[in-house]
Amino acid sequence: MNSVHHLLKRHLSLAADEQGGGIAVDKLSALVESAYQAADQRFDLLASHVSDALLVTNSGFEVVSANPAALDMLGCTADAINGQSMAAILPELNAGLFQPARPGTVIADKVETVARRCNGKKFDAVISIIAANIGQHGRRICVLHDAGQVRQLQRQGETRDAQVHAMLNTLEVGVAMFDGAGHLNQANSPVESLLDLRHPRIAPGLSIEDFACRLLPGAPREKVVRLVTRLRRRRRGTVILRRPGGKVIEARIGPVDNGGLIACFNDITLLSRTRDKAEAARVAAEEANTAKSAFLAMMSHELRTPMNAVLAMAGLLARSDLDEEQRENVKTLLDAGDVMMSLLNDILDLSKIEAGKLDIDTADVDIRHTLRKLERLWRPVLDN
Repeated sequence: MNSVHHLLKRHLSLAADEQGGGIAVDKLSALVESAYQAADQRFDLLASHVSDALLVTNSGFEVVSANPAALDMLGCTADAINGQSMAAILPELNAGLFQPARPGTVIADKVETVARRCNGKKFDAVISIIAANIGQHGRRICVLHDAGQVRQLQRQGETRDAQVHAMLNTLEVGVAMFDGAGHLNQANSPVESLLDLRHPRIAPGLSIEDFACRLLPGAPREKVVRLVTRLRRRRRGTVILRRPGGKVIEARIGPVDNGGLIACFNDITLLSRTRDKAEAARVAAEEANTAKSAFLAMMSHELRTPMNAVLAMAGLLARSDLDEEQRENVKTLLDAGDVMMSLLNDILDLSKIEAGKLDIDTADVDIRHTLRKLERLWRPVLDN
């Protein structure tokens, strides 16, 4: 009605401007009729885009319009159905429902009855009727559903729900689904077994806060509610639950299309223990490696001290009055000492190698001198 009043006000304003401030009675009548016709056309346009079957009748329950969904359901053309009595379309409907009613009154709400198609065939139907004013006329808006199709859809939905429930119960992972209001829709059997929630059993309708408190029996409710609020706001998250008896459960929360949440619970006790053992082994290996490096550094230092003394004494001996054979023997001693000192330095560098911090420098080497040193070092072994 507000749209009709708006149209009428607009037309009257335009007409008054044309008439210089005045308007004739016949002109006013034509404008009123035009405004109401525009309202009827708007309603018909809206009804044509509705998927439900809509029949509009006058106060005498004679059809004045039907949307495409209604024409398809009844197998009629618009010309064939317009003017028909609803008593002919719904022959078994209580005649008391056809009495006059004030606009806004719900005359029938999902009443089961029998409807007749234009070819005379009957089918089970569900009808809802409301009284309304459309344009300048009192109307009855009738919403018609094929009860057989409704029951078929219900059976399909029930079958689909049963299949989903059976599939969920075959999983080893616990699955709980919550609606947009945060209430439990369904949970498969592993939820109860994994989380020890059999006494009392969880049931649909349980709030997500109460469900979480069951999972965390020792935690203050205020803390649990804050955690749930944060997860519902983020709509994604992972929580590790440590249950009595040492069981470790991983809970993953994610969104679903209806605005609710789905929570998946997986027993990761074995994985957690394996991770703990691996971490303990890593720490032990690092401690052993540190001890080894400390031992090598200490031993290298302890060996270096007497070796320095040996090399120093050999150097003094080389500067003394020696014959040729003795001088060669001292050179061999010095060469062997240099090799030993080089090995000790390599041991000290081992810790740098493990840390990845060893720098390698290139240097020129007199290969002939090196070979002569090796020859002096190994000749006594060959001679013996």
